[in-house]
Amino acid sequence: MPFAPVFSVVAPFAALFILLVAACFPYLRPYRRFILPAGVGLSLIGVLFVPLEPLREVILAPWRPSAFFGASPALLAGPEVWPLALAFSCAMAGSALVQLGRVAEPHFSLGLSVLGMLAAGLTGLWGENLLTVLIAWAGFDLAWGLGMATAGLPAGRVALGMGVNGLATVALWAGALVLEGGGGGLSWRLMETAGLGGDLLLMAGLLRLGLYPLHLALPAEERWNLPGAAALLLGPVLGWGLLVRLIVAGDGTFVVAGWLEGAAAATFVGGGLLAWTRTGPGRGWPWASL
Repeated sequence: MPFAPVFSVVAPFAALFILLVAACFPYLRPYRRFILPAGVGLSLIGVLFVPLEPLREVILAPWRPSAFFGASPALLAGPEVWPLALAFSCAMAGSALVQLGRVAEPHFSLGLSVLGMLAAGLTGLWGENLLTVLIAWAGFDLAWGLGMATAGLPAGRVALGMGVNGLATVALWAGALVLEGGGGGLSWRLMETAGLGGDLLLMAGLLRLGLYPLHLALPAEERWNLPGAAALLLGPVLGWGLLVRLIVAGDGTFVVAGWLEGAAAATFVGGGLLAWTRTGPGRGWPWASL
């Protein structure tokens, strides 16, 4: 059984548990600041060793809900999503190091959020089937919402972000049900992505990316009051991971639905107008890149 992908997911989970236990004992308070970077660092080491191990499926739990044809939560650390997992882990490690270097005592809730997002994010990227991805997305949203609230962002933006992410999870769940009803497999290796089921999965991935006008659901970094909160910007990585999985499941082809062309045109026109109305050239470049 491959050890590295399991270790990279278990390490932040273990660090999260240790952080909760350490909060119950005042004499451990001086050491709490090292738990977050240690957990994230160990997870990054596990991600680095993933390509050195054989590609095999890892069953995480024997749970088999009947609604998903007996599929169990499982990991398959495919090479197509390893670059995303590496970038995701490096960004999380950078966030943890920023907190360690700039804050005498990192915020407890933000540490829980970062560790939870890291564990759930890697699980979502390496999920062998849609059941695993669904569970990981739900866990990521809970940790992300906690981090958004801890960072001091407005309640309206937090609610909007949770709503868009929840809509993406619902689209993923609906796509899984459609694929199940059509007799297709929910494992990425057996999945048929053509048809309505594939369109719903595509919609779920695009919702996660935060494209215009859904960029309003992403956190505005100028409103942060905590160092190291940049990890809250990493939610779109889950969307990229789903899109990469869809491409690989389609044998390297990407079937574009007709509605996607209209959405792309709206994004281009809307982004151009926003870039034109920005005050100062520097603020217009992000919108011009659309």
